[in-house]
Amino acid sequence: MAKPGSLTSDIVKKGDAKPTPDAKTRAEREDPKVGNRRGMVAEIHDPSLDVVCRTPVRLSVEVGRAQMALKNILQLAQGSVIELDRGPDTPYTIYVNGALFAYGQAMLTEKDKYAVEIESFVKKVQK
Repeated sequence: MAKPGSLTSDIVKKGDAKPTPDAKTRAEREDPKVGNRRGMVAEIHDPSLDVVCRTPVRLSVEVGRAQMALKNILQLAQGSVIELDRGPDTPYTIYVNGALFAYGQAMLTEKDKYAVEIESFVKKVQK
């Protein structure tokens, strides 16, 4: 069991169930102005865009950042702790091909896999 206030104690346990088309995310329930991109692919689906829609993109999730002197990095060993610039309640940053895309909250699936629930999308993609 994780200590209160630790990252793992703040991760929500979620099932692997697929959302229904009319299901709302937590962000949509809390703020109706938050955009919902679910179904966006179905709206733009066109056989001529098939190749583009199947193009793989890199999705990455940033938990936090740290800046350290090289001297301190060289002293790191197994079990060392690196303090990040964000707290456990701060949303994770989600990037698509290196561009800021959305923010989300950490969770665990029923299969004990880490996952991120998207809470809000960035209105204008930033590089």
